[in-house]
This record gives sequence, C-alpha cells and structure tokens, in this order.
Amino acid sequence: AIAYNEIQLSWSSSPYGYGNIIVEKRSLYSPYDYYVIATLPMDATGYSSTMLIGQTTYSYRIKYGSSYYESDYANAYAETPAAPPGAPTDLVLNAATYGIDVGWYHDSGGAYGYSVERRDGISGSFTEIAEVSWDYLAYGYYSYYDTTVTPGETYYYRVAALGNGGVSDYTVV
Repeated sequence: AIAYNEIQLSWSSSPYGYGNIIVEKRSLYSPYDYYVIATLPMDATGYSSTMLIGQTTYSYRIKYGSSYYESDYANAYAETPAAPPGAPTDLVLNAATYGIDVGWYHDSGGAYGYSVERRDGISGSFTEIAEVSWDYLAYGYYSYYDTTVTPGETYYYRVAALGNGGVSDYTVV
C-alpha cells in the first residue's frame, strides 16, 4: 500500500506480444464477485488502485488476454493502513486570570489524542506545548488550559488529532 487510500500493484512484463492485461478487484460486499477496474496495454507493469478505504484488505486478480489466448489469474492481496483522523474544528480561545483556555471540537473518530501547539507572536514557528488524551466522556469537546503565558503577549494556537493513521490537518489558526 502506498497510502491509506491507494495500493500500487506491480508485475513482470507479459511474455505475449499482443492483447491486454486485465486487472480485477473483488467486491467488498461479495467474496466471490470480481469486476474489471482496468484494461491495460500488454507492456504495462503496474497499476495504481485509488479511492480506497483505510484499514481494509483488498483482493485483486490479474490476467493476460487476447482474442487467441487468456492466461490464468494471478492473485494479489493488500491491506491499506489506517487513515489519519479528521481535523478538529471550532478552535476557541478564552483568556482567563492565570492562562488561556484552548478548546476545540472533534467527533470524526480515529483519534487517540491531540497535539496542542503554540506560536509566540505573529512570526516564528509553532511548538507543541501539550498532548491531550482522548476522553470518551468529553462528548466531542476537548480543552487544554495553558498556564505558561505571559500577560500582554500575543499567542497563536492550533490543534491536530493524533491517530494510528498519522496526524490530522490542523485547526484553522
């Protein structure tokens, strides 16, 4: 697998000089039904199967064919890795007496935690200041209270979800 939504199939070149290479994928809904996803020229040595679902096993079969000859199928199996979780949304900052409450909403699933990052001032780079664990009691709303701020200074925050499939996009700053 190349990514959570793509598998790259490859094979040796055909020993036949004519015809096509037929690539079929098994239906996710029926273990016996295959359907053609590509008809390629005989000199093709690979195919990229896209628009797949993360953490899913896919079955393929490939054959050479022409009006005179059809080979046996060659079978291939591959599993896509987990997809990264969706990005958190609705970043809200609330200044308080001793810090800044950073809150966000996340309900897309697949996250085991969140990375809270802060940038000091208008320029510079973001630095992680906390990792917040996923909490099934939070009902989609999470927050972190940043007590390391200095009164009168300007700060920018962003949050990303952490999952088995990687890191999500960040919230809008």
